[in-house]
Amino acid sequence: MKKSKMTRAYNDADVVVNIEYVKNGSACNCTCVGCGAKVIAKQGELQGKKQANHFSHKPGDPKASSCTWSYKTDLYLIAKEVLLETKCLPVTFGINAPYVMNIKFDSITDKASSTIKESTIRPDLVAIVSGETIYIEISVSSFCNQQKIAEYRHLELNAIEVYLEEFRPESDIVSYSEVEDYISKAEKNGLILSRQAI
Repeated sequence: MKKSKMTRAYNDADVVVNIEYVKNGSACNCTCVGCGAKVIAKQGELQGKKQANHFSHKPGDPKASSCTWSYKTDLYLIAKEVLLETKCLPVTFGINAPYVMNIKFDSITDKASSTIKESTIRPDLVAIVSGETIYIEISVSSFCNQQKIAEYRHLELNAIEVYLEEFRPESDIVSYSEVEDYISKAEKNGLILSRQAI
């Protein structure tokens, strides 16, 4: 696999932005999601060769030496984008005769930091379907642990975990379209799911 390139960063308002929608060079005023170092937007050709648009750490920023960014960082952020924009999640139900149901959300948000009272759970996304709340966990590097699953079940909360750890990018960037396609086929686990929610 080629060395991956960063396509998402924080803007000066701490909002995740796509490389396609920022100013070129240092004018983007962005920082790395992995380490907080300043990044520059590289768009268009480099030394006469067409390249994928991407962010690169600004030379000399000491924070970059301990950066934790990888293509999985972009994968996680783009997966959230896909679900927030498409407002749906294909989920397979059944074992002997499995069938796919496309859960369409009435609304979905990533503002989940204070959504579950009396709980340590901080889901990645919170969706509403016909008045029912569904909490969504996006697993890129690790699964929900038994403690979190037990807490979801104890609180009788609707939750779905989407497994993306087997995803591998087709090129040196993670593209929106390939993540959208992968999510439609990815394994999901209903940690607990009421019939009203589907």
